[in-house]
Amino acid sequence: MIYESSLSDILGVLVFYAWQNANGSLETFTFDLSGGGAVSLAAAIAVALALFYFINQLEGHVRFLPLIAGLNCLYAVGKELHLSPLILVLGCGLLIKNPHLITWHARLRSLRSEDYDQTLKEFKGLVAELTFATKSFFFLLLGCWTNVAQMVSQEAWMVAGAGIAIIYGSRWLILKLLRQDAAAQLLWIAPRGLITVLLFLSATETGKLEGFPFGAVMLIVLATSALTALAHRQAAGPAEAAAVLDTSAPPPD
Repeated sequence: MIYESSLSDILGVLVFYAWQNANGSLETFTFDLSGGGAVSLAAAIAVALALFYFINQLEGHVRFLPLIAGLNCLYAVGKELHLSPLILVLGCGLLIKNPHLITWHARLRSLRSEDYDQTLKEFKGLVAELTFATKSFFFLLLGCWTNVAQMVSQEAWMVAGAGIAIIYGSRWLILKLLRQDAAAQLLWIAPRGLITVLLFLSATETGKLEGFPFGAVMLIVLATSALTALAHRQAAGPAEAAAVLDTSAPPPD
């Protein structure tokens, strides 16, 4: 589910920027989509190698914040160049978590320090805390961006209903084609959030979605998030009940 969500965000960003720069040209759209993805992938490999090198060279008390600041800078540069900064971040995460992907080479293997695993554990802890803080600020800003007047319009509800139907309809079809055993539970895990809101805000600022009811985006975000929470609660209910029964049952003779 994590990789599905990450890859869908990455593809969504690539398609969005390719559509935004194409100006109605199919050739430009195809070139930007394929070329942007290839350049982003190449940049991700280079950045991931550099990050792996610096993590193994870290010393002193202030170690991780410069790395995070550098990643934020790369994210901003990738966005300005109309690449996919999410590919950069994902590539870095995959590499530092799976160093065996590059340590097959003797020179690269020599870069790995003895305390790499401990350093990575500390780095992951800091990133997790910063992620929580970022999400908190996002929900605060989401409340500030929300215009209730736009959400109550009939047009917004119609667009939101169509969007939700497309999201869950296509998801149901994909799960059925993949023959997932837990399709009934996985169907409802399709939340929209930060990436969706930011892309629509960016498109609205360019004027290419003039007249689009932005309240529909908020309705989709709230509806899909609520359905995800309900699905998680429903799936956790039987498991928790089974755990209670197991703990309360007398031990076997």
